[in-house]
Amino acid sequence: MPLEAIKDNLSINRILGKKNETIFIEGDVIIPDIKPDILSTIKSNGNICIYKKEVMNGKIKIDGYIQTYVMYFADGTEDNIRGLTTNIEFSKIIDFEDAKENSELELKMFLNSIECKILNERKISIKAEVETQIVIYSNEQIQYINDVKQVNGIQMQRKEININTIFSRGRNRTFAKDTIIIDNVDNLAEILQVNTNIINKDTKISYNKVLAKADMDVKILYLTEDGRINNINNKIPIMGFIDIPDITDDKMCYINYNMTNLVVNPNSIEEHSIYIEAEIELSCNVYENKIINLIEDLYSTDENLDLISSNMDILEKKTNIVETYNMHEKKNISEILGAKIIDTTVTTTVKQTVLNSKVAYEGDIILSLLYQEESKRVNSKTIKIPYQYSISNENISQNCDIETDTEIVSQDFVIMPDGNIDIKIDINFVITITTKNNISIVKEVNVNESYNEPIYSIVIYYVKPGDTLWKIAKKFRSTVDEIAKMNSIEDVDYLQVGRRLFIPRSVGTRNIALA
Repeated sequence: MPLEAIKDNLSINRILGKKNETIFIEGDVIIPDIKPDILSTIKSNGNICIYKKEVMNGKIKIDGYIQTYVMYFADGTEDNIRGLTTNIEFSKIIDFEDAKENSELELKMFLNSIECKILNERKISIKAEVETQIVIYSNEQIQYINDVKQVNGIQMQRKEININTIFSRGRNRTFAKDTIIIDNVDNLAEILQVNTNIINKDTKISYNKVLAKADMDVKILYLTEDGRINNINNKIPIMGFIDIPDITDDKMCYINYNMTNLVVNPNSIEEHSIYIEAEIELSCNVYENKIINLIEDLYSTDENLDLISSNMDILEKKTNIVETYNMHEKKNISEILGAKIIDTTVTTTVKQTVLNSKVAYEGDIILSLLYQEESKRVNSKTIKIPYQYSISNENISQNCDIETDTEIVSQDFVIMPDGNIDIKIDINFVITITTKNNISIVKEVNVNESYNEPIYSIVIYYVKPGDTLWKIAKKFRSTVDEIAKMNSIEDVDYLQVGRRLFIPRSVGTRNIALA
């Protein structure tokens, strides 16, 4: 009777490759006729919008724009501050050797800096440095043998493993909209700067849907008709549903937020308000936990079996951690002594080192301060504050993949009477820990052609380094139980090197492979 192989399937997310790359996005901007000539720039910032991503063989393509804001001194008087807003379109192709067409792409882009160069009084050149973090993966159905029937003397070595398999994925788009009210005494002349940051991300599962919740933290710096600079900070709720059929509460959801478009429109002067609308793409991967009893190895004492196995990395566990780092320092900055802080922008650099049960971070907290001197002149200053921080968790090891995002959740700056600045900043470290396991799966089992050879009832064998009872039993076509019984071995997982073993075998003939 022919051998019967019982097969099963695993749905896995296989990471094809990761890549971090710094790209530069450049463009020239003409100052509109309604605005005065530019004398010098004060400060610039921007927001990245990605409206198209495409994976091709050996490369990826990203299309989007950077909404840039440039604050400048207008020609004529040093206290004449104006703002310039423009979108710098880009289409970038990044070489990625492991990229395959139709693979899934996870992309994050961070604006490191914007450099402005004045070409003439009516034209400036903008160069943005952008950090890209790229992960390409494929969803694969892996077929493996889970049992073998109709083979005499079959011996199997199994291992129970706990894995996260891909359950489903989905996408949707949502909008974060709000009308932000400014002070009634402020007649808005123009917007000088807009900063956006998505924070407080959360997910909930309900009725075949995943609910994505977050806040878009928006800070707007604006100029009034009477020449004052003011700012307003607001949090706009983000909420969107992603259809995932048959999802249950025990599933794990991971959502990536990607801003595809941003609209910032001042309303009429009489309304004293600014309309904000952000279009956001939600990408959701859903995992489920499975315990599988996997065949690690098998053989037959009566038949000569040919095994085809395959090693692969699988996702064993995925864990999210959020911890808050509270930074409190006093800094003496002589340039702003007696000045008024108009606006602050906080960014971070992060370098991580993974140790057993701990990940250590170090980097800089970068403060960009916009301040007004006693002479009423507006100026800017950037300072770096080094920091060190560590997070402990039992799921962290040197074999893990650890992805870290930082969120600035609060900031406070006060100029003290002695001239020092009291700085308080809270930073969320959002950590995703991916634990992988390398497993061997049996993909095919065949019975080889064979011939008969006489064998003996007992073989004497001396244990060598690296031997296990399973390896010895397989080598001599015996069984672990028979060897343990004949040699009075109580702990089958322990063998002393050099020990003499008696290996029992049936007297008669057995099948030996021709190959």
